[in-house]
Parts: sequence; structure tokens; C-alpha cells
Amino acid sequence: MLSEEVIAIFCPDSRSTAHAVMQICQQHAIPCLTAQWDATLGTNAEFNVTVNLQPTVSDIGDTLAAFLQEAQGWDQLGLIYTNEDSRHFVINTQCQNLFHSGGKSEWVRPFKVLIST
Repeated sequence: MLSEEVIAIFCPDSRSTAHAVMQICQQHAIPCLTAQWDATLGTNAEFNVTVNLQPTVSDIGDTLAAFLQEAQGWDQLGLIYTNEDSRHFVINTQCQNLFHSGGKSEWVRPFKVLIST
């Protein structure tokens, strides 16, 4: 990644992995961003930079789904991803409630995009 001129890195959730990533970022002067999706965690003194995203992920998803369906009249949402890891992350974790919004399990449809360099 360093040879690809990375401009910033989002740290993983694992403390041990995040610590290793942060050390590499510090050595190469690359910003390292840590996001906490739990409002009860507060600040994390172990990390230099912490972004605590509130409200909760499910509240954000519920609000976004309601806005898109009710205010914008969308009947479907397409999700574009480039690899299986990102698909798994979005579908099974952060946006899971969007996929089952209002009992509609097919509201969001994932589409894989192949990117060649």
C-alpha cells in the first residue's frame, strides 16, 4: 500500500492490529483514522485520533432507509462493491438494517464491480 501513495488509513477494530497499523502510519507520516461505532465508549486515550460516530449505526441506517423510501420515493437501492470483504462488511455489519428495512429483504441489491489496474 505504501508504494501506491496512500493518503490515509482507517484502522481496524482489533486493538493489536490497530496498534501495529498506527506504528507504520507514524513511521511514514500517514494519517491513521479510528472510528468507534459505540456511543458508550467515549474517548480512547490509547489512540491519538479517535472519531466517535453517533448516533448508532442502526439509527443511521433506519433514518437513511426511511428518508430514501418515504421522502425520496426509492423502491430499491444499489450497493456497488469491489471485493467480497467490502460486501461482507456492508451487508453483515454496518448496513445490515438497510437490507431488511421495513421487512423488505430485497430493498438493497449488491452489485460487484471489477476494477483492473
